[in-house]
Amino acid sequence: MESRSQEKSRSQEKSRSQEKSRSQEVPAIGSAVLARPDFRFPVPSERHLLERVALLDLEGAARPLAEIVRSLERAGRSELKAASLYAFDLLCNINRLVWRGAAEEGRRMDNRTTLIEAFSRISGAAELRAVFQKRFARIVAPFQGGPSGQHPAIARAKAFVRESYHLKISLREVAAHLGLSRTYLSSLFRRECGFTLTEYIHRVRLQSARELMRSGVPALSIVAARVGYQNYRNFHRNFVRYQNASPKKFKRDLELSADGPPSSPPRR
Repeated sequence: MESRSQEKSRSQEKSRSQEKSRSQEVPAIGSAVLARPDFRFPVPSERHLLERVALLDLEGAARPLAEIVRSLERAGRSELKAASLYAFDLLCNINRLVWRGAAEEGRRMDNRTTLIEAFSRISGAAELRAVFQKRFARIVAPFQGGPSGQHPAIARAKAFVRESYHLKISLREVAAHLGLSRTYLSSLFRRECGFTLTEYIHRVRLQSARELMRSGVPALSIVAARVGYQNYRNFHRNFVRYQNASPKKFKRDLELSADGPPSSPPRR
């Protein structure tokens, strides 16, 4: 009976020893986070920040960003490694959110390389805070608000249309380029500009078409193809809608204007 009791005691002691040993094997990052029980990374602020950044709402991202910066500032010496890894991972997520798709791979990789170099030299909480803020600002710099507080997505959408109007693009392609939903971009563009993104695409295309006609491009079918219309019928319909004249009439008026009487010589 006594031997059984001793055996049970030894078993309990062995179990406690194993638990203690396992607790000492927690990875360094876990030890850093657990070193001060009252320290917590701001998960709600992180979620809010990523939601705002995904919509390119940098004004709305300011508050959760400030909360995260304050959390990084509170990181003690033993927590610095974990805090640095957290900040690096968060910035990588933000980089992937705002620079999406194959077309943006170069910018995305450049930003990632810069992050690796910057975070490899962190030596204190103050430096961590400064690096985090500086790198965040660099990643989102092209998305800062346009004139009169215009949402930054509007400027990027317009720039993409001006660069790509001659291709087969629509709301779908522009939204995919920006990493936004079609519904959100459509309502945002209408609210900010007073007309739809599709209308803007047509206006840019038709402005280029008028310039081509003035430059002497002979065939209207060629003009239509060069500005991104897949067929002449679609080009004609939209030209009449936005120009209040058919392409043929517009071109004929240009020719008549060019053939008009010469201007009188200047008086001496």
